[in-house]
Order: sequence, then C-alpha cells, then structure tokens
Amino acid sequence: MMNGLYLKLSQFSKSNALFIHLFAFIIPLNPKWLSIGIILIILEQLIRFQFNSFTKIVNELTLKKTYIWFIILYVLHFVGLWNTNNIDFAWMDIGMKSSFIILPLLFIVFPIKLNWIYFRNLFILGSMISILIGLTFSSIKYYETGRLWYFTESYLSYFMHRSYWSAYLLLSYIFIFHDWIIGKLQHLYAFLMLFVLFCAIILAGSKIIVLILLISTIILLIRFFIFTGRWKLGIVIFFISIGILLTLAISLPTVTGRFTSTLQKLTTSKQIDKTSTESTTARILMWETASELIKENFWSGVGTGDIKDELKKRNFKKGNIGVAERNLNAHNQFLNTHLALGITGLFTLIMIFLTSFIFTHQPKFLNRLIIFVLFCSLIVESFLETQAGIIPVTFILCILSINRNDSLNL
Repeated sequence: MMNGLYLKLSQFSKSNALFIHLFAFIIPLNPKWLSIGIILIILEQLIRFQFNSFTKIVNELTLKKTYIWFIILYVLHFVGLWNTNNIDFAWMDIGMKSSFIILPLLFIVFPIKLNWIYFRNLFILGSMISILIGLTFSSIKYYETGRLWYFTESYLSYFMHRSYWSAYLLLSYIFIFHDWIIGKLQHLYAFLMLFVLFCAIILAGSKIIVLILLISTIILLIRFFIFTGRWKLGIVIFFISIGILLTLAISLPTVTGRFTSTLQKLTTSKQIDKTSTESTTARILMWETASELIKENFWSGVGTGDIKDELKKRNFKKGNIGVAERNLNAHNQFLNTHLALGITGLFTLIMIFLTSFIFTHQPKFLNRLIIFVLFCSLIVESFLETQAGIIPVTFILCILSINRNDSLNL
C-alpha cells in the first residue's frame, strides 16, 4: 500500500502540470489565491520550456475549440471601448477578465498533459476542506450565540459568495457520484462524502444551485439505472435525498423561508417592493432593467465600461432605489454580457458553452453535466464579473477541451 502511494506521489511530482493539478485544490477554497495560482502555472510552463509545435498550435486555432471563443470574448471587451464613457471602469474590467485570454493561450501554446484523476481528487479535497473550515467558524459562532443559523448561508461559505461556493461543491458532488456509479469508489466512502456535500449545498442556501443539485441527482440516478440496472438501490438513494432535504427544511426554517419567499414572489401578482434588496426581488428588478436597456442597445450594447452606470441610472429613474444604491450588475451573465457588448457578446458567450458541450473529450457524460451546472449558474448570477467566477469557469472549460491522461472513457 505504501509502495503504491509512493508511486502515485512520484508520478504526480513528475507531471508537467503540477501547479495545474494543485490549482484544482484551491478553486473551492479561496478566490484570493487564484491569481497567484495562475502565475505559478505560467512560471512552471516557462521553466520547463516545452512548447507545442507550430502545426499543433495552428490546429488548436479552430472555432470548434472553446479557447478561441474565450479569446474572442476578451477582444470584444476592447471593441466595447469605442462607445464607453467610463474608461477607468472599462480598463479595470478588461484587466479583471484577462484570464479569458491568458488561460486559453496557456493551453494552446504549451503541451499540457493533465491527469484527470489527480485533478478531480484534489478538487474534491479542496471542497471538503472548505466545508470543514466553514463548519469550524460556524461552530465558534454557534458556541457564542447558540443560534443555528450560523451554520447556513454566508456564515458557512466563509471565503466566497455562497452561489460560487455552492456551484463548486456541486461539481465535487457530481465527480463523486459519477465515480461511485462506475465502481471507482466504495459505497460507504462515497455515501459519506455525498451526504456532507449535499447538506452543505442545501445549508449554503443558493436557490438555483439547490435546484440544479436536485436535477443533477435525478440525472445521475438515471445514469445509475442504465449503467448498473440496480433500480431499487437508486430509488432508495432518491428517497434518502428527499428525506435529508425535508429534515434540513424542518430543522432550519430560515433556509426554507428563502425558497418559499422566492416561490411567492415568482407566482404572486402583488407589486414588488422597489426599495427592497432581498435577493429574489433584486434579481427581478435587475432583469427588468437590463432587458429594457438591451432592447434600446440591442446590437452594440452600452459599452464595456458603462454597464453599471447605465443600470444604476435607469434604476433610479424607475424608482428601484435599493438596487440602484447598491450598484448591482444584471445578476444574469447572459443579460450582463449582452448589455455591455451587444449581440456579438451574447453570441460569443453562448458559443463558449455550446462548443464545450459538443466537442468535449472523454468522459463525455461527466463533462457535459459539469458544463450544464456552470451554464445554469450563469442564469441567476453574473458569474463572469468577479474573479471567484471568471478564473474557475474559464479554467474548467479549458480543461474540458484538452485530451487528458487517464483511463475514464465513459
């Protein structure tokens, strides 16, 4: 056993993508470390001084590759400068989104050989440690106050916004569930980790991620039925999942309240409070404002640097005082990109996910489920407007575009 562990560590240390594997570990932990991680990845490749051949680089420059669409999206941010008034914000935004060009070029220029098993396991390890850290700080708060809600929402998601954190935990959940289905993990080990991740996602309280969690669980169970034929065990797992969900809902009514409040706001005809900044209300108001501005600037958008200014100005005009004072973005990446860069920006963003989904490498089922999760996450959050989303999403979609050195071919 020790010899096997030593062999794995030895192989890992000799990888030409050591820091890329380690980067997977920090994604769910702390977004402040991500920029440093990219610098280390670049330095590692430069030190090795190994480059793809000219022919290989040319072959990578195809519209079938997700890399190219990220680069086009980045270039469009420069194009958006032509009708921008707020140049300072525009340049800050362009600098923040430099990962759109740095990471694709990294994978185009250097012959990176990634071991998916190492990458995935380190990502899962980072997720589990992030939960442990969150539970530690929540326990301290609970010990001081005796209030259970310190185990929920932003108190549990200690280092980043709960929507981003929950999305990354969900990716770990999918990795583990998939490996269990194909027999790569023992039942007890897999069930324990799935239970912890399932509970953490529910407690974090990101409504869209909880919904995607339930959809993903159903998809994975269907995959389980097809792959193993053990439909009875699958049904048991489904009802256990529902039982855990109901138990948490009863034990922590504040979590349940977020979902019932959202359902009421989406189904009622009652007028929305325009001064509110509650998450669902804020999103509805921002979507309405962004949609109005998109209709008026459908082709070219309002410019790279003017999007927040235009949203804020229109919200004040409409009386949406709460969201205007907080200077919120559109809280939907597709609306946000369309409003800033016009129809070409929206088309490019869609093509990033479309090419990822269609031309992904093995294992296709797992990769496509990951892409589905990331795509859905962008619907209710401007995921690509902060480093906690920009770097991981670009990185993961680029990773899914390369051939990997492993034996998972499902």
